[in-house]
Amino acid sequence: MEIPVIDVRAQHRIPMGKAFSLCLKGIAHRFLRSLLTLMVIVLAVAFFMSLLCESFFAHAVGLGIDAENLQERSSQRFFADWFEMVTPIDMAKRLVAAASLPGRPAEIAAVTKASPAEVDALIAGATDEAKIMRFFTNLDAGSRAALVGNTANEDLYALLTPDDAWNDFSGKLKHLYALQPPMPMAHFRAVILGHVDLTARIATLAGAWQQAVIGLGESVAEADLGHGRTDYQALFVRGDSAQLAQFYTLIKVRGFSESPDDIALVHRQLAVSARQQEVRERLQSDAAHTAWHTQFLEDPAIDVKMASLNDARVVDVLEQHWTQAELAQVSRLITEGDRRRTVERAVDDRVSQDDGEKSLLSSRQAFLLAISFVVCMVGISNAMLMAITERFREIATMKCLGATDGFILNQFLIEAAIQGLAGGVAGMLIGFVLSVLKCTAIFGTYLYVYFPLLGVAGAGCICVAAGVLLSTLASIYPSWMASRMAPMEAMRIE
Repeated sequence: MEIPVIDVRAQHRIPMGKAFSLCLKGIAHRFLRSLLTLMVIVLAVAFFMSLLCESFFAHAVGLGIDAENLQERSSQRFFADWFEMVTPIDMAKRLVAAASLPGRPAEIAAVTKASPAEVDALIAGATDEAKIMRFFTNLDAGSRAALVGNTANEDLYALLTPDDAWNDFSGKLKHLYALQPPMPMAHFRAVILGHVDLTARIATLAGAWQQAVIGLGESVAEADLGHGRTDYQALFVRGDSAQLAQFYTLIKVRGFSESPDDIALVHRQLAVSARQQEVRERLQSDAAHTAWHTQFLEDPAIDVKMASLNDARVVDVLEQHWTQAELAQVSRLITEGDRRRTVERAVDDRVSQDDGEKSLLSSRQAFLLAISFVVCMVGISNAMLMAITERFREIATMKCLGATDGFILNQFLIEAAIQGLAGGVAGMLIGFVLSVLKCTAIFGTYLYVYFPLLGVAGAGCICVAAGVLLSTLASIYPSWMASRMAPMEAMRIE
């Protein structure tokens, strides 16, 4: 008897482009069902994008405000460096600040005649101690009492230096799972043990800086440029170019790194500050009170008057001692300062701080985001399961025509990924627009001056990828169920 030969041919595989086209047709055919899945993704991604954008905006505006404040206080910082005696505590603060100021460590080394390596080591030590102090300062009352009792400030180092006290502290800290130490415990211990030596080295550096300040004061007096802080301020308010050039030569000899542009900046800031103070004092005089009441028929508080300096009538109130342009400049600086402080408070309210460092998302925002993602995945899974229920006969027909389990699985995953991509892009755009509108109302023009373009672009890519990933992950189980269905069983289901 002849045995029949069964001809088993290689299974035909549909190209990826054709499979992609079939997925698009399936989405279009079940548009309303696909729209339900799409809206779930859009809402979750829009919420994610809104949180990220607001955080990037707040960080960028905050950095810009910090830079402006630093620039505004330049004259104060320069005067403190040139003419004020510095204590070891002040020097420790300067060392911590020097870590984020380019060129500042080199200036400290030049003024104090210390080696750059020694200054870098002191900056690192002072920064570590600042982190430790922030850690203890930010503790709630209960945790602080459990760890160190009522001990505060410098006494903390003496308390934790003995081995038994340190072991007791570290043991308690391990059981407070919500608290994270500011650095690895071994390094923490090394900083505690090195506190006395670090304090002595910083005191030595402070003494060297004081000698430089004393020497500069003597040189300024010998050059007949002034004696005391009042004369120094008058020197910069006058802005005599020859005298300022002479002063610049003297500070360079002492190792200070300020440039001629910095000298000019100090002159401008002190001149405007002096003018503002003179205007305020004149407005508080009896003659100005009478003249103001005559011109405006009221006599408000001095701060209201200072905010109204751009009014042309104020020139007459002040007996034309200043021009309207000069008064308008003072008014503009006051208004800008008030606006900057308002925006700074808004930034502080929206930026989370963890151990003194600003983090992108607060723990509350991260929790809400996680909940939204879980709800999104549940919604997508539910929508996909309903879609599979409606497509039992389609799945059975495809299997009868030769579709493999892998092909069915890939089809559903590709379909979910397409919806995730579309929902991610739409959610990203919606979240971006909403966050821009909201932050414009809060930060005003500061948002566009310090707009974080790279950060927003990165956030957009992350959100689109999150939409695709969420949709794909949520569709794995429904897709697997669809791929494992027996053709005859699926055909029997109505």
